[in-house]
Amino acid sequence: MSFKKTGDRLKFENAYFKRREQLFVPILAYILTKDVKYLPFIEEKFWEWCDLYSWELPAHFNITENENEIDDDPATAVALFASETAFFFSEIISIIGDKMDKFLVNRIKREIFRRVINPYMSKKYWWESTHMNWASVCAGSVGATSIYLIDDVETLALIVERVLKTMDIYIDSFDKDGLITEGLTYWYYGFSFYVYFAELLKERTGGKINLLHGNNKIIKIACLPQILLFPSGSFVNFSDSGIGKWNGDSGLFSKLESSLGIHGYNYKNSLNLYNDHTFKWATMIRKLFWTNFKNLMNNTCVKTGCYYFSNSQWLVDRRLTDKGKFVSFSAKGGNNDEPHNHNDLGHFILHYDGEDIFIDIGAPEYVKEYFRNETRYKFLAASSFGHSVPVINGSLQCYGKKFYTKVKEFKEDNPKICFTLNLKNAYSCKELIDYERKFIWNFKELILEIFDNFKFSKNNNEIEEIFITNIKPQSVNDGELLISSSSGLVNLLYDKNIFCDIEKHNYKNHYGIEKNIYRIVFKINTNNLKEFNFKIKIKINEK
Repeated sequence: MSFKKTGDRLKFENAYFKRREQLFVPILAYILTKDVKYLPFIEEKFWEWCDLYSWELPAHFNITENENEIDDDPATAVALFASETAFFFSEIISIIGDKMDKFLVNRIKREIFRRVINPYMSKKYWWESTHMNWASVCAGSVGATSIYLIDDVETLALIVERVLKTMDIYIDSFDKDGLITEGLTYWYYGFSFYVYFAELLKERTGGKINLLHGNNKIIKIACLPQILLFPSGSFVNFSDSGIGKWNGDSGLFSKLESSLGIHGYNYKNSLNLYNDHTFKWATMIRKLFWTNFKNLMNNTCVKTGCYYFSNSQWLVDRRLTDKGKFVSFSAKGGNNDEPHNHNDLGHFILHYDGEDIFIDIGAPEYVKEYFRNETRYKFLAASSFGHSVPVINGSLQCYGKKFYTKVKEFKEDNPKICFTLNLKNAYSCKELIDYERKFIWNFKELILEIFDNFKFSKNNNEIEEIFITNIKPQSVNDGELLISSSSGLVNLLYDKNIFCDIEKHNYKNHYGIEKNIYRIVFKINTNNLKEFNFKIKIKINEK
């Protein structure tokens, strides 16, 4: 009811995830020690789960007073968390069910069928044809649950065939180079469940169906963390893909290496079970039993080079400086109707030696209003107001697939990389005839130059050039700002005749914690000019 009245998701979700943790810990203890003292507590907690009104989160089912408006009974809503829970419980039954109370085990099975399997068999779900993580997590969990619980081969075959169609749609959501625009943490969520289901299906069919075998696109998808994840645990976090650090998953990485014959993952801190605040059983238990512990010693592998995803219009460049420091520049085009969309066309991230200098806010606190298009883009994290892109005659970027970019140029000319986007169609500003943004990144000299070229149908246009950082900038001289990181000094050089303002803005991050960012605003009036060129130089000076 709190979610219905206020839109707050965390209050219920934190309690929900705590229930998962309360089960995970004693089950793991019992598996490792075979000490029967843990069983009564495990059984009590399972009974409580069977009593829950719904296994789904309130954000994922309809809460209404009008019975005629309810499409589904919330108690039998099949979405991310109900399907995950069915997978969790069916796997536990297969491992320790013979040691648990038989009446309880039968009740758990009945609840799984009532809440998940039977509804799935009786209707179609929107997530079965969506190009995002929901397809893989929901379908993969239903498929895994069915493999554990359904003995009738014909019934199981029908479910598996349907799940495989959804998995094909999920893989199709990745571009030809293996990128999904949801970003790295949603790659992890969706692709991990793809692998969990694939491994169970391979075992169930005696190796005859192997979703990880002989598919070059799967290899490209599996290699994505080697490109988007930095040695510090920071990562390219466009859209809602996350905040802060992600240290990887030693179990998933080990399975992908052994199954696909690839290598190059950074295993540093990747075994920590409690990196997952949602306490997903399938993820945590496979960290323990899939991890190749020899790989944990190989935690210094850093891929370098330039990676360009032409379909999705993402550029990620990763380098080691002459002093052995890691540096990365990333920029994106695309369109403003991507999964977990932000209005962020032409936005960029600059990372140096473990610190994000110019940032993407990433996922904010998830509340009801954030998932409504009419209110989503009032949030700093999703609005172009909170990204390093200009405001043109008061116009922010707009939401929708018709707001998009065209790549005019991508060129590697060692040590420079040039990436030019046409952004005219990212805005609905009627006076804007044309707008191009060119990035020139010199990874040897650690210089990023940004050129914005505007053409208007009239004079006296107002432009605000925006750059987002979480480190407070300092004004040094006219035409120069300084951002001090722990490993270097970052200079911003610009036309000294342009007025610069520093704004501080607050927001709540994904965990509901108050954070702030600094919005560097260059305010420009084109006066009697219909065309205007803006240039800024960003130089990293290593200590």
